[in-house]
Amino acid sequence: MDNFMNIGMDAFNDAIADGMDPGAAAQAAGNAASAAASEAGFPPEMIETAMNAGMDSFQANMDAGMPPGDCMEGCMTAGMDAGTEAFGDAMPDFDAIGLDAFNEAIANGASPQEAGEAAGNAVETAATDFGMPPEMLEAGMNAAQETFNDALANG
Repeated sequence: MDNFMNIGMDAFNDAIADGMDPGAAAQAAGNAASAAASEAGFPPEMIETAMNAGMDSFQANMDAGMPPGDCMEGCMTAGMDAGTEAFGDAMPDFDAIGLDAFNEAIANGASPQEAGEAAGNAVETAATDFGMPPEMLEAGMNAAQETFNDALANG
């Protein structure tokens, strides 16, 4: 997955090197990081929350007299923190979704392996509907499958 902070900082530094005003350079950096997050599949609402928090931080720090580079570092951190919080707050309860699907499958006569597949399918559908980036979903599903397989193998 892309490092959005590096993308933003690189865009900011390039814009400053090209003579752009720090505020415009910060906007260009935010646009670059937002585009990368969008391409990775993050929900637009989360990206907007991150962008707004980052730009608010940048302006507050500029108003306080901080150097533009320091303002941009604070901007990127504030944006990433706000985006992460927004993503977490909006995320469905995947544990409950998976457990409900597993229990329902067992109640309907499925084997533990079939119930595990039903749980995985339910979580995958919820994650896709939520807008979770495919790379993140794949990593989570692989870890869950490995844990489930270990549990089955060890009783």
